[in-house]
Amino acid sequence: GGLAGPRRTRGAAANSGARRELGGPPQAAILADRALLAPATRISVEGRSVVELGAGLGVPGMVAARLGASRVALTEQPSLVELLERNAAANFDKPPAVVEFSWSRAGADALKRDFNDGAPIDVVICCDCVYEPLYGTCWIELLEALDALRGRPRGEKTSRRRRARRNLDATPTPRSGAS
Repeated sequence: GGLAGPRRTRGAAANSGARRELGGPPQAAILADRALLAPATRISVEGRSVVELGAGLGVPGMVAARLGASRVALTEQPSLVELLERNAAANFDKPPAVVEFSWSRAGADALKRDFNDGAPIDVVICCDCVYEPLYGTCWIELLEALDALRGRPRGEKTSRRRRARRNLDATPTPRSGAS
C-alpha cells in the first residue's frame, strides 16, 4: 500500500494548508521519485545501508526500505521522533529504525556505530534540511554530519582535490614508441 501522511484535499486553500503543514511543496516525494524510482536517475539502495536526515514524515527513507535497503534509519530532532515513529509503524510490519539525531560529527559517529556496526553509511538522504531563515547556520553541523556518516575523516576532501589537481590518480598513458 501507499505511505501514510497528511490527507490531501483539492482546492487552493486546502493545498496551502497542506504545504504549511509539510513545510512547502512535496520535496520529499519528488526526491523519492527522482532519486529512488525513476529509471534514468535511480540510485540503487538494494542491500545497502540508508540514513535519512531530518526525515519529517520519512517518505524517501521508507521508499528505500520498500526497495530492499538492508538497513534504514529515519532520523529527526527530538520533538518530531514520535510522529515519525507512528508514520513508520503505520506503513510497515517491521518499521525502519527511527532515531533521534542532532547534526554533529560526534552524533554521526555514534549513529554509524549503533546502526551500522561503525561502517560508513552507503546512502545518505537529505531533503529539505537547510532553510536558513528557520535553521540559521546549522548547515555547518549538517555538513560535518554528512562527512562523518559517509566515513570521510577531516581533511579528506582537501587531499582528494589536491591529488586531482596534481593528476596523481590518473592512469599512466603509454609513451609512443615504447616497446
